[in-house]
Amino acid sequence: MRSSYRSWIVPVLVALVAAACQQRAAEQEPAEPAGDTVAVEARTEQQAIDTLRVRYERAFESADAGAIASLYTEDAILHVPDEEPVRGREAVRGVFEETFADSLTDVSFTIEPGELVIADAGDVAYGTGTTTFSATTPAGESITERSRYLVAFEKVDGEWKLDAAVSVPTTLEGSGPAAGPESPEEETRPTESDTGSM
Repeated sequence: MRSSYRSWIVPVLVALVAAACQQRAAEQEPAEPAGDTVAVEARTEQQAIDTLRVRYERAFESADAGAIASLYTEDAILHVPDEEPVRGREAVRGVFEETFADSLTDVSFTIEPGELVIADAGDVAYGTGTTTFSATTPAGESITERSRYLVAFEKVDGEWKLDAAVSVPTTLEGSGPAAGPESPEEETRPTESDTGSM
């Protein structure tokens, strides 16, 4: 199912976010500022979005589902691999509460931003990048998963929020205390991809 997921959801989300950026820019049509002003404004917005990234990383490593949910808009959409999309901030919180209930330890979560496109109006944007998640399970197994993500941002009351997010796993690594083939239970163990991280 993941192959079909990769084939359609990412292009669709890209198209939707790009269209939203174009529409917002066309509706507002702000006066063309000087080049230096544009550069300063762009850097300011990029820094604000980067601050959001850092807050997300810290909240994830602290297993704080409420803090993560607060970074999403009220009607955000979270695309969880192999599941129906999750809609709304409270539903997003529920996904992370369920994930953190697995009692993982030594949790590390990093986001490496890729492309960031901000609409001229400065109120919507989309970004791509990769995430790396590692932790130790209650059974003592070390797991690491890397994913690619695509997210849509929206500025709400002057603050950037996540409005839509999809994450596609690219690699999964695991090492347990005993050698042997991967078990079915290990294959279904929730990881950061199951939370729709960034």
